[in-house]
Amino acid sequence: MQTPSNLRNELETALKDAPHKPKMLPFDGCVIMTCESIEKLLGAFRDPYYAEVIAPDEARFVDAQHSHLAASGEVPPAGTAGITNRWMVDGKPMIDVAEGEKKLKEVEAKHGK
Repeated sequence: MQTPSNLRNELETALKDAPHKPKMLPFDGCVIMTCESIEKLLGAFRDPYYAEVIAPDEARFVDAQHSHLAASGEVPPAGTAGITNRWMVDGKPMIDVAEGEKKLKEVEAKHGK
């Protein structure tokens, strides 16, 4: 999810006198991941594809020094205002994944999978 600065400013102005003024998150974007278990999440981070393809890409736009992690047994209801990109839904890609599939095959071939 991303909240562009112009939308953030507009929201802060509009909510200035609201009876219930929600706090704006102190950053301009976040990632929300859901998974079946912590083991599966950790397994994804150990996967060679993550190490060789995803992690280098993340390093270009994630401020790891100021990143935070939160975990919950259930996802609490939350209000959002911004742009939400859903890339995967129920394990199915919502975007063109041809380039990612090509990279995955390269990594699998390299690691004998």
